Amino acid sequence: GIDGNSKNDKATSHFNAPAVYNLSASTTQKFIVEVKTNAYGFETSYQLRKTGGIILVDRNNLAANTTYKDTISFNSYECYTFEIFDAGEDGLSFWANSAQGSGYSRIKKAELPTILKAFPSDFGAEYIHNFKINFPLDVNDIPKVESSMDVVPNPAIDMIDVTMQLPDPSDKVIATILDLSGRELKKQIQAYSIATEFNFGVNDLAPGLYFVKVKSGNQEFVQKFLKLAE
Repeated sequence: GIDGNSKNDKATSHFNAPAVYNLSASTTQKFIVEVKTNAYGFETSYQLRKTGGIILVDRNNLAANTTYKDTISFNSYECYTFEIFDAGEDGLSFWANSAQGSGYSRIKKAELPTILKAFPSDFGAEYIHNFKINFPLDVNDIPKVESSMDVVPNPAIDMIDVTMQLPDPSDKVIATILDLSGRELKKQIQAYSIATEFNFGVNDLAPGLYFVKVKSGNQEFVQKFLKLAE
């Protein structure tokens, strides 16, 4: 029969699209999950799952101050979930518990030392990240990759990784470490890449607060980090 109310013949739904990491040029079709524990490794556990909740990586009872790496063969039609837990509810790094030291977690390209995403170390009890490799889904409005900056670990003792997502091209990317007065202490320059990583040794810096500044074209990013005593 005739529809008596044609105005309700449409349904819409809203969703948050997962993060997308472009590995279309990958020669290995693999990525790496890397986790470094702090001094309380026994508190940390993590999983990597794919579509349907199928577990690809499941680690617990971890050793202290140890780096774990798992190499994953990816399928562009899968969605992935990385979930990390801390039984002490103070993450891999927490300014109020310097005794535990610091650690980090991240995903990287397999054939190059490029960090795709560095996860926050100060995550409390749990952190979840959903993502895809490439993007085969039929979605009309894929959100533009947003510019972002991560500094891990923070607080830091001997080193920091500065990872950037820079969708707007430029000639070069400049990263500097500044003290609170704005004095430049360290500097690195790299050619532009949408995913850019800088590694700074900071064991020679006195304990205290510092800034990391990254400049790419007309974009400038600043983030504070805390240097702890060894």
